[in-house]
Amino acid sequence: MGQVYLASGKHCAEKHTTTGILIDPSAGSWVCVLKDSAGTTLFTARGADATAFYAPVKITADAFNMTTATNLTAVILYT
Repeated sequence: MGQVYLASGKHCAEKHTTTGILIDPSAGSWVCVLKDSAGTTLFTARGADATAFYAPVKITADAFNMTTATNLTAVILYT
């Protein structure tokens, strides 16, 4: 299993298939939105507190662009 580390607001312009997404919030009321290169929403998550969040999702896309990154330290894509 590999990992793609995205610092808050960063992007990955390579094709990947995820097996899960880990969100590391820096504060409460966090929001994360990932979109592909065409602007289609791939993944959306939000939380009320600064607790790490893991989503076991399988997503294949040509890019993972973090278009919304509110109160996030990082997002890790597991491939």
